[in-house]
Amino acid sequence: MVNDVLSHFNLFLLMAARTSGFVLAAPIFSSVYWPNAAKVALAMALAAFAVPSMHAPVPDLVAQPGAFVVDFALEAVIGVVLGFVATWVFNTMNIAGQLVDLQIGMAVAELAMPGFSGAAGVFSNVYNVWFSILFIGMGGLEGLSVAVLESFRLIPIADWHLPSNWLVICAQTMDTVMLMAVDVALPVFASLFLCDVTFALLARAVPQMNAFVVELPAKLFVGLASFAVAMPVTVGLFRQLMNLVFLNMQTVMRLVGG
Repeated sequence: MVNDVLSHFNLFLLMAARTSGFVLAAPIFSSVYWPNAAKVALAMALAAFAVPSMHAPVPDLVAQPGAFVVDFALEAVIGVVLGFVATWVFNTMNIAGQLVDLQIGMAVAELAMPGFSGAAGVFSNVYNVWFSILFIGMGGLEGLSVAVLESFRLIPIADWHLPSNWLVICAQTMDTVMLMAVDVALPVFASLFLCDVTFALLARAVPQMNAFVVELPAKLFVGLASFAVAMPVTVGLFRQLMNLVFLNMQTVMRLVGG
């Protein structure tokens, strides 16, 4: 493998640009808790592993530096786009958690979200960690590595095009992500909505009762109970979401690769 890298060093650098962009943008791989040295080592290892199977003509770094820099930037963009597609689907968990947090009253209790630099509510963190554990346990990291290696077959080095209907594709992906987020949050969200309706009726029927004070602990209990009851259904949705990650990446690779 070392001899292949040295003998095709220009090709290796271009492939490393794609894998580096992917690692920097892909879910879990781009986690702030991963050391930067580990991210660089993973990107280099993926590129070195794929070099022996590639035989594409590339510009020479010394003889054609301008063309090489352009191809290097294009490869980095491809890697970032593929990683962004996977991360976009991963954000379903954040959207679902925000819906539940807003309804249950935990939106004000924002905590640092593992794997991201921002903050999120309690249920956003729960859904993210839960899905991440399931994703890793079911071989999701290996699947992401295989996907980026497969991209070298579907998208030739420095030879890709942006489909004319890319805006439609982005809108369809966003629509799917939003629908999946609603599906994940629906059991808890619906039970909390019914709880609100119940206490609204009680407040009209018994004006002397302080419905607001009574409702807060009741909504917390109902939310946690419905979350526990809906766990088997949620795991099934997680499996569908995991398949959606790789399906969207495969679709984008085929469209960009032509």
